[in-house]
Amino acid sequence: MAVRTAYDPTAGEVLTATNLEKLAGGWLGYNEATVNQGSITTVVDMTTLTVTVTVGPSRRIRIHGSAYPSGTTGEVCRLYIMEGATQLQERDVAFGATSVPAGLEAFVVLTPTTGAHTYKLQMARVSGTNGITNNAGATLPSFVLCEDIGPAA
Repeated sequence: MAVRTAYDPTAGEVLTATNLEKLAGGWLGYNEATVNQGSITTVVDMTTLTVTVTVGPSRRIRIHGSAYPSGTTGEVCRLYIMEGATQLQERDVAFGATSVPAGLEAFVVLTPTTGAHTYKLQMARVSGTNGITNNAGATLPSFVLCEDIGPAA
């Protein structure tokens, strides 16, 4: 298990570049979809849900994907977080009622190499016979978010 002591500044301490590197960097990239994407039956890239970020040396990041799929009773939908052709995470939801959107979220924590990385969300119907629809709108967007959560060690 990886553990570290959080940076705990004391009164009067000078905030140096070394001390700043001990803090989380915040969001690195975000993209959202506000339009439905429908009739998903095989693995597809989710429209606009791709983000390219630059990761600093020895950083830990979290990628969060969020979607609102709906389908037919008994169908199963899968949300993937991908980097290129590499699957980083997947989550499933089974529909208990037809056309009732279900929140589907996936997270992954990584320590990638320094430099540019592109992450994207994909969606697929993994069982059932009808198409899945990802429901998205201005007040309930689907999104991909990449955050720097602090130093790797």
